[in-house]
Amino acid sequence: MQKRELILICTFFLIILVLSISIFNNFSDKKKGDCYSIKNQIEQDICFFNDAVIYNIYDNCRSFKECPTCSSIEDPYLKYMCNRFPYRPHMFAFTTTGISEKIEETSIIPECNHLRKKDNMLCTYSSIAKIGKSNLTQSFLLCNKFNNENFVDECKFFSLFNLAKEVKFEPNKISKNYKPYCESFSNFFWKSECYFLFADEFSFLENNDEFIDEIYYACNESTNSPDFQCFDHVAHNLPIQAIPKFCNQVSVEHQCLCQETYGFLLGMSNSNNFNNGMINCSNLLNNCSRYSCFAGLFLNLNDSNLINEVEFAISLCKEQKEDAKIDCFSGLGTSFGDKNSIQLEDPDKINDVCNIFPNEYRDSCYTGMFFRLVNYYKDDLQGMLDLCNEMPINQKSSCYNALGRNLAWWSFGRNFKEEEEKCNLVPEEQIKHCIIGFNVKSKWEQKV
Repeated sequence: MQKRELILICTFFLIILVLSISIFNNFSDKKKGDCYSIKNQIEQDICFFNDAVIYNIYDNCRSFKECPTCSSIEDPYLKYMCNRFPYRPHMFAFTTTGISEKIEETSIIPECNHLRKKDNMLCTYSSIAKIGKSNLTQSFLLCNKFNNENFVDECKFFSLFNLAKEVKFEPNKISKNYKPYCESFSNFFWKSECYFLFADEFSFLENNDEFIDEIYYACNESTNSPDFQCFDHVAHNLPIQAIPKFCNQVSVEHQCLCQETYGFLLGMSNSNNFNNGMINCSNLLNNCSRYSCFAGLFLNLNDSNLINEVEFAISLCKEQKEDAKIDCFSGLGTSFGDKNSIQLEDPDKINDVCNIFPNEYRDSCYTGMFFRLVNYYKDDLQGMLDLCNEMPINQKSSCYNALGRNLAWWSFGRNFKEEEEKCNLVPEEQIKHCIIGFNVKSKWEQKV
């Protein structure tokens, strides 16, 4: 009897041990995803791609022991696209990854047919891009077999990576060759991205100062389609002394955001001495350039005490020449909306910060802060409404105006009318301010 009981007890613990190991392994797989168990290379790569893109864009990495990255992907085309997503999150609005529920296509590559719709498309794009390595024209012809222009152009975009990666080896040759390919895009989102892609690649060159005109051309063509802020993006890669001249070539609304990059880099290069950056920002020629430059510069403030940061920056703004002061205070408000969004999502903290500003510049604090802080809520409409409802009466119109701009930006042109109608959810007396903000084509068409 004792022996039998002993056997039963041992068996029980053995079962518990096996179950524990199984649960642990499942938990570990859950932590890192199921991609490692997939044997087929392209399927595994697509799995890594989906994890990295979705979890990094939506910042859901808290559910993983380690955030998924693009580095595990073997396929060069999926890896290239994966690495672009963190810097181009708006692409999620018009890529297969973001609109997979709308896919009704059948793959034109038989080897991909066993995959589900979204993965089928990614497999197809990569397969066609591989053909484009030796014959880009042929790969474009294959892409044209899709019935949906969005998928046609996304397929072409994958194939264009073959040309884009050659920029660092033969920049002069590629500068003459890529334009007709971008012009062949029918979808205006993808056409914008095509030119943006080459602006990026030319700006990455070590001798990028020799290709300023080419970078300007590509950014300008990208901006003529939807404006995804090419000029300020590529400015990050240019020598700091070349940025003001580069930014001054472009129209005012794009010039200003471009100068924000200039201010940011000035702050990075003079982190222990803001005076040089303040002088350079103050000497820019127009209000929006100065405002943007200050906004970028103040992103480099790094005091652990928020109030100390505000008081220090205010002392710097007070020292500026009269025509630059309001730009400085507005830029300061924007920088705090940008870099302290998590701290400042509490309306009381927003008021605490802006109340430190001199009375005559307090509006500049709120206006500048709303412009960026509301972006923190992205598509969280209720969060934006709650924020604006808690603002002082004389600042509500500015907040709802920013809410309208935010709705327009995150719609990416899709369901535009439907997004505008969300302005009807704000208090009746504020609807007009929301609609005005929504319909502003550029932030510089209204006074900051």
